[in-house]
Amino acid sequence: MIVSRDKKSIYWIIENSITRSAYQIFPNVNDGTALNDAYGKGDVWFLSYNSAEIDDSAVRTNTSANLDAFVNGQSLKDADVVVWYGIHINHNHTGAPGVGETNISGALVAGPTSCLYAGRSVDGLKRVASR
Repeated sequence: MIVSRDKKSIYWIIENSITRSAYQIFPNVNDGTALNDAYGKGDVWFLSYNSAEIDDSAVRTNTSANLDAFVNGQSLKDADVVVWYGIHINHNHTGAPGVGETNISGALVAGPTSCLYAGRSVDGLKRVASR
């Protein structure tokens, strides 16, 4: 996995070491951050798949995320990788849609963009990252 943090962008690349296919994940500008947020706790976790880790409700005591309970030092090399991605938005945003409304736009749109690159080397993806 490759993580890029520079002044213009942050992104993650996850590559299948056998097929060389890769996913590149870009945060949305509206996703916010958990920096200094005790409730949100984190922005992204990359974990090795475990069928007992479908959600964190069994390891948390309130509605705050507790995905750190799943972090156990397992290697991600040649593993089935699970991406847990958190967005941090103001739920009381002015103009937020009411219950049952489906028209969500502008600052209310959040969540990452992922791109699949089938059979391409990760080396070529590093240059694709600017958006």
